[in-house]
Amino acid sequence: EKFYGGTYSPSVDIKDSTIKTLLDIIWHNKTIRNLNAVKNTPAYKAFANRFSNWIFLFDEAIKDMLTALESFQSSTYIVQNDRIVYVDGESIVDNVVHGYSTIWAYYHEHEKDNISKVSLETNVGIIVNCGTFSYAEMPHEFAYITGVTGTLKTLATSEQNILRKVYNVQKKTFIPSVFGSSNRMFNSSTDVLVVKESEYYMSLRGDIDVVCHAGRAILVFFESDEKLMNFYNSSELSSIKNDVQIITEKVAAKDRELCIKRAALEGRTTLLTRTFGRGTDFICRNQQLLANGGIHVLQTFFSEELSEECQIMGRGARQGDRGSYRMILLDKELEWVLGSTWEEDLPNIIGSNLYKKLNKARNDLYESRCGAKELSIDQCRQEHEASKRFMSSLTSGNIETVKTFLKNQNQGASFVSGSSRTVLLMDATGSMSSLLSAAKETRFISNADCHISKL
Repeated sequence: EKFYGGTYSPSVDIKDSTIKTLLDIIWHNKTIRNLNAVKNTPAYKAFANRFSNWIFLFDEAIKDMLTALESFQSSTYIVQNDRIVYVDGESIVDNVVHGYSTIWAYYHEHEKDNISKVSLETNVGIIVNCGTFSYAEMPHEFAYITGVTGTLKTLATSEQNILRKVYNVQKKTFIPSVFGSSNRMFNSSTDVLVVKESEYYMSLRGDIDVVCHAGRAILVFFESDEKLMNFYNSSELSSIKNDVQIITEKVAAKDRELCIKRAALEGRTTLLTRTFGRGTDFICRNQQLLANGGIHVLQTFFSEELSEECQIMGRGARQGDRGSYRMILLDKELEWVLGSTWEEDLPNIIGSNLYKKLNKARNDLYESRCGAKELSIDQCRQEHEASKRFMSSLTSGNIETVKTFLKNQNQGASFVSGSSRTVLLMDATGSMSSLLSAAKETRFISNADCHISKL
């Protein structure tokens, strides 16, 4: 999803002693509210003399600095390893910069002694945006496209059409596993359960107990870190809490690796966020555990994409080993897929047809989201082509064209003292969550700072 419809917006962070001095002046002197006031400072004069050929570009950057400082908030980031980092979904990323809000965050945390002087000097400067590249357009640059995946059969119809019509991928070869047929125990008619909130945690604990008492290992996947921790701290898990290990993005990498190795031990319970359902290898070398039935995978939420479900399922019963899979779902969390009438609909589909109905509803929703994504891609195509022309001009040394492009890409905010920010609140719960996804795909705002997030 982040690839098809997503964009990459590279930038250059220009550092210089005159730039650092100018940033210091703006940060420490909050009475400076506009570009003209900045121009009257000795720091600006030294800065302008140093970068006289590019001052038109840097003046726009100063406007953005002032606007970001006006609305700066210190609650949207995390300080980790002497860096400003952000939470992106379930991951912590340290290679993302949120414009000058990140620059001011370094200053703010440096004043609180949370960021060192070295880190401050290393990470602040003037940001020059260098275009926008669409991931969806990049494959067209190549003469041949080949790929290997274990979830090709699970692609939605619209995704199959994208491969065939957009990227001209006409040939697909399905190769059977060298390990033979799967030894996974899963019956969609009996191994997908929906329970009420009052029974939810007890049902999860019951599945854990059955598996562990059989001398097996269990991987329990949660939709988010918050939901994982709620279960981890619940009274239902309290009696075995000290023996349960947790794998999330917030756990240090070396600790995660150790937990992954320990996950395939007899009687081991591991709670994980959905991110680790893709590509994480839980290798089982314990022959007794395999004899007892292998690793059991329990999914506690219904995936928006069938491919994710297959990936999570595939964390157990790998390479021909024995294993099993089950879903235990909270009834009210199915509103996103069944709609606002979920309470009336659920009793009619509970039973052997439950999974079939949920899967069909999921596929229908996903198809509609893919349609909205097409509009986003069309909007990004022009920017992608313009950015390619900029790269060519940069390579050939066409400085005037480069300057024109960078000027258009770095238009500073129209700073007005006392200006306000407008926040649009959308109901993103239950059946409305799919509309939030569509809104993300169809947004197109130029010369403005736009951010859509789910609270």
